[in-house]
Amino acid sequence: MIKKYAYGLANNKKINTIEDYQQCELEMKWHYGLKSDYSSTNEVSLYDRVFDMSIISGVINENDIENYFEKVKSNVFKTKNWYNSDVKYFVPDLSRYIVPSFEQKSDFILTGNNPSVVGPVSFLKHSEGMESGLFNIFLENLFKIYRNLLDQIHFKSVHIDEPCFSLEDFNDSEIECILSFYDKLSKTITPKINIFTYGKITSWFKNLNVSGIGVNILCDDNFEKIVNGALSPSITLFAGVINEEKFSRKEYDKIIELEKIFGDVYISNSKPLCFHKDQYKVLNNF
Repeated sequence: MIKKYAYGLANNKKINTIEDYQQCELEMKWHYGLKSDYSSTNEVSLYDRVFDMSIISGVINENDIENYFEKVKSNVFKTKNWYNSDVKYFVPDLSRYIVPSFEQKSDFILTGNNPSVVGPVSFLKHSEGMESGLFNIFLENLFKIYRNLLDQIHFKSVHIDEPCFSLEDFNDSEIECILSFYDKLSKTITPKINIFTYGKITSWFKNLNVSGIGVNILCDDNFEKIVNGALSPSITLFAGVINEEKFSRKEYDKIIELEKIFGDVYISNSKPLCFHKDQYKVLNNF
């Protein structure tokens, strides 16, 4: 989407570096009126953010930027589609770990005041080679990576994408481990944590110790669940109501109803732009 913007609306600007991408990201948000206190930064990746996290966590040991692109072009990594979108990601291979020992070896850093990153749970669930029953151990060992990555005093908040929260089934032990991970992370790092997911709300969302949660209000019976107490009223709600369809009175009334429950409500797109066929229409609907 950033590339389309850069070569279209931004007067055919050339994109050669990550800084060029980031500048186009900023300009696109200003153009569509998306700049706010919680407008996420660092959404741009040189390839995909799962691959970036593989580097940051030491699953792939590549610091040099030229080697990054060599790895991308080498076709040695398995790729999959990001859920039902056309976006592809490199599948992390965790098979070499008998006992997980993630180490932050990369020079890659997050930028901006509200950086966006793929969450630890979704990172693991999009990986292969992890033996059955070891999810909790792997998640616990990712804690220091995310703590060191996100605990920066200049970050106001962090935007963590956890799409698998809605799309995966977790057993009770895994849910307890996920809740413990985010409880400890919230108590350890300086910036506020906002989690974004795309699909249905599940019963344990209410127990997440985070500052904000982004959900797709248009998905199934999510709106009814929220009105009936599925989320803590103390959180900031990022209400995903914008899609390709024209914003209607019905969606407006839902926002008004949600503002009676939550202290802070922000309007957002119902799901990431890559899931929409007409991305520009979504942006224009803002």
